[in-house]
Amino acid sequence: MLWLAAGCLAVAGLMVAWNWPMAPPPAPAKAVTQRAAPKASIAFEEAPRRQGGDRAAERLTDAMLAGLARGGLDPARVGLSMAGEPWGQVAQMKVELAPGEDAGKIRFAVESALAGLSAPRRWRQRGRAWIMELSLAGRPSHRLIITAQAAPDGPAPPPDRREALAAIVIDDMGYLLGPAKELLELDLDLTFSILPFSPHGRQVARMAKARGRQVLLHLPMEPKSFPRLSPGPGALLVEADEQALARQTAADLDFLPEAVGVNNHMGSRFTEDATALRPVMTQIGRRGLFFVDSLTSPRSAAYDVAGQLGLRRARRDMFLDHEVDEQAIRRQIEGLIHLARGGHPVIAIGHPHQATIKALRHYQERLRQEVRLRPVSELLD
Repeated sequence: MLWLAAGCLAVAGLMVAWNWPMAPPPAPAKAVTQRAAPKASIAFEEAPRRQGGDRAAERLTDAMLAGLARGGLDPARVGLSMAGEPWGQVAQMKVELAPGEDAGKIRFAVESALAGLSAPRRWRQRGRAWIMELSLAGRPSHRLIITAQAAPDGPAPPPDRREALAAIVIDDMGYLLGPAKELLELDLDLTFSILPFSPHGRQVARMAKARGRQVLLHLPMEPKSFPRLSPGPGALLVEADEQALARQTAADLDFLPEAVGVNNHMGSRFTEDATALRPVMTQIGRRGLFFVDSLTSPRSAAYDVAGQLGLRRARRDMFLDHEVDEQAIRRQIEGLIHLARGGHPVIAIGHPHQATIKALRHYQERLRQEVRLRPVSELLD
């Protein structure tokens, strides 16, 4: 049961690794990173961690705790226990809300943290409590009970009729022209995030801008699996000094003058290091750009550092294609629609997989009718 009390939280949906056997383009002339990255191939995202039965249960627990924390709850307020049921033990979490705390906001944060994890779940209401049950291998394994304060006397508040807003960022652009053209043909206001020094990055940026699509720089940062897994050309590494990080960030930004903002590529190690982040965010801020934290680590300090330096900022809520399967991606898009219609703006990240393109094409009309899909710059904090 040690996994139940895990103090720090795992990422809800790490992105799938692409390992194409292509040589990367040369890095810029003034290389400032201090360790050479492997050059045999480029992995376009951090690989999801292996999980057996125990690991799957641990990931669910960590994701639920991460969601509660993102909803504004101190972990000390979460009651953790094991409940005996006829089919076995269930990990149970209980939360008592204080007056004024929004159960809907917390439910949204938990749902976002669970996005991409293959665990059927359902919510039900019992009195003042919202109860969520999750299942593994066909049996309930986790239970979350959120109890709200009794409603004050007087008329009920009006229903929440906030607009259903969402943004979809397509990461890892610039290496293949075909998927970029297919995505641009969709009648959806997608945001394109382009890797620096990618062979077609500038062309994709021009194509996207001509079609009225917003462009971000997909800034490569060191993952915890480096050097086995390389973020690619222009990567930022934690061992580089402040001046080197500033120079490399500037060079990466210079590659893509069309970019209006930045989000991180990989970076599970780098985004945890506030000291390393500061010169990077300073360079981004000097150009008047915003930052979107892809949240490849639950301990990421990127959102906080960006705010401390006065940058406009946001955080990703869900991944669409953690599981690269069209039916799984369709389920994620259903979740996006459900969350957005609940009144909570959603930032989702996808990748130029054929399965993702097909799922987006299938949901094109529903996304246009039921959600106001906007550039990610309109969903910043």
